Amino acid sequence: MKKQVTQKNLMDLINRRLALRGEILKKCAKSSWWHTGLGDYFLVDVKSDSVIDTNTNLEKLAREIGALNNWEELELVA
Repeated sequence: MKKQVTQKNLMDLINRRLALRGEILKKCAKSSWWHTGLGDYFLVDVKSDSVIDTNTNLEKLAREIGALNNWEELELVA
């Protein structure tokens, strides 16, 4: 059985890794007018303060940058 990681904890792990690249992962409120274009999560370049990726898959990004190990998985929220 894999260890469950909450979305909040996973965001923190991801942002620690992204900080080394000068990027940050942000969450867009579902009630926001911008949610349609940005999705639930999006990446921002800190230096230029511009959006560099939209509709970011949290678990996929975490695995790509090494923030989530093979024995961990994103906790499903009902």
